[in-house]
Amino acid sequence: MLTNCTISENSSVESGGGGVHCYDNSSPAFNSCTISRNSAAWRGGGMLCETASSPTLVNCTISENSSVESGGGVYCYSSSCPTLTNCTISGNSAGYSGGLFCKQASSPILTNCIVWGNAGGAILSSDDASIPVVSYSCIESADLWPGTGNINIDPQFCGWPTSEVWVDANHAGPARARRQIRTRRSDRP
Repeated sequence: MLTNCTISENSSVESGGGGVHCYDNSSPAFNSCTISRNSAAWRGGGMLCETASSPTLVNCTISENSSVESGGGVYCYSSSCPTLTNCTISGNSAGYSGGLFCKQASSPILTNCIVWGNAGGAILSSDDASIPVVSYSCIESADLWPGTGNINIDPQFCGWPTSEVWVDANHAGPARARRQIRTRRSDRP
């Protein structure tokens, strides 16, 4: 298990997974980690999960990653089903689906997550066999994302120009908040 790690400013020039590449049934665990400012020439700027790889991420932030094609934050491919709990996927970019992209029977599970502010869209599935399972999460979309307890209300992120991002429910724009957060955990100061 990787705990309290920062995976930042890496790149993949030929394939994908600029920050993390999970391949061939690998299922690492990440707890309170930040995956940021990574890039991929093809897919999965922050994380690429492929060939039945299903990592577990808890209290993690995936932000400011980019990929030329799709899945700027996370790209799930070929029966890969990562589990994300209490995670934030935000500020990522890609040609399409800057947040999370699913293809070929990949169905990630998101619980109590925020997927917001990603250039190219929040979550996209390219086929009927890839169905993200999302509950109690805040997903940026015109329509409410299917699942129990989901919302599509702006989380009021502040601080993007400095990369110190936090939520301040009292202000829609940059402001001085009393509590900075990176992973949305309520027990962080």
